[in-house]
Amino acid sequence: SMRTVDLALIGIVLGASGVAGLAVANSFWMVGKFAYIGLAGGTLSLVSQNFGGGDNATARAVVVASFVGIGVVSIGLIPAFMYYAHELIATLSSGSAVTQHGARYLLFVAPALFFEGISLIGSRTYAAIGNTLTPMYVRASGAVLNIMLSVIFVFGFNLDVIGVALGTTVSTVIVSVAFLLGIGGVVPWS
Repeated sequence: SMRTVDLALIGIVLGASGVAGLAVANSFWMVGKFAYIGLAGGTLSLVSQNFGGGDNATARAVVVASFVGIGVVSIGLIPAFMYYAHELIATLSSGSAVTQHGARYLLFVAPALFFEGISLIGSRTYAAIGNTLTPMYVRASGAVLNIMLSVIFVFGFNLDVIGVALGTTVSTVIVSVAFLLGIGGVVPWS
């Protein structure tokens, strides 16, 4: 839903070249997200297996290892996306305006990838222990926050591409912090 909001707002403000730039940048975002989805799937299966079997220490270790995995992937990916944003977008874009919009977006949204990974691990951890409602509420709240922030940044501060990237980044950080705080109370740590 965050990408839909970003694309809709940029479509209104910048038109086709802005939408194309965000679409290209989103393909790079998905590279990181797919890596995180793999880690999150492993987290879900291993935590549910160990938690269900009463092995809380192993379930806890899986969650910790998953967060470390997110960090390892992020250490290489995020700086590369930020430093080479223009070059990466230029390889897939059809013009200078598309490249400019996509590179600016990728530069400001790339740091959110780390937090997106945390959010995925957090939501799958909740699901693994039998709570699927909490992640739904947290993520839905994040989507609403993204809409509000993006509208404020784009129309209130005239930040166009940077505004939607900041809206996505800030809302993703807040969602991941909520998951981290919540996991401390639901994962059996002893």
